[in-house]
Amino acid sequence: MNESAMAALLVWTGLHVILMLALALNVSRHRFQSDKDEGYDERRLVKAIRAHGNNIEYVPIILFCIALLVVVGADAAWVHALCATLFVARLLHAHGIQQFTHLPKSRIIGNFATWGVMLGTAIALIYQGLGG
Repeated sequence: MNESAMAALLVWTGLHVILMLALALNVSRHRFQSDKDEGYDERRLVKAIRAHGNNIEYVPIILFCIALLVVVGADAAWVHALCATLFVARLLHAHGIQQFTHLPKSRIIGNFATWGVMLGTAIALIYQGLGG
């Protein structure tokens, strides 16, 4: 196992956990506001919940796949590239999904970048599994 790749994975996983916590705190903030403010727009709470839930839907499995790649000897540069791309993608998506415009560019870019990282890790796992 490549120790620098493991160190990269640990740092990026920590950053992804902080992002997940920030999204969870955002949901709590909106819940508190909706409970105390009668004029509160409930759509804001729904959008915060969707941003958090969507992040939880994708990030853990992708980080798990990247961890498997580290176990089989992935290079630290690849770990940084995959995790950084995923992090930026999730920030963009979280921002975009909470907007009140129809399909903001940040949401679309975040989605496609997330799917790209997911597909890339899947291909790398299959390649490694077949003896690559």
